Amino acid sequence: MPPYPTGLRAAGLRLLAFLLPSTQAGFQHGWIFDSNILWREPYPLLTLLASSSQKMRLDTCY
Repeated sequence: MPPYPTGLRAAGLRLLAFLLPSTQAGFQHGWIFDSNILWREPYPLLTLLASSSQKMRLDTCY
């Protein structure tokens, strides 16, 4: 068993842990990967991040 949580929920929580300090440090934009090769959809993750930040602009990078 891995020493850290895995899965989509754990990935979202790890990204949220980066979002708050980034916003407090003055970052105004944030990007996540969107790829036609990956099976994950970026929109649920963007929704999660957007619900936790009202200042940062979020988008996908391709």
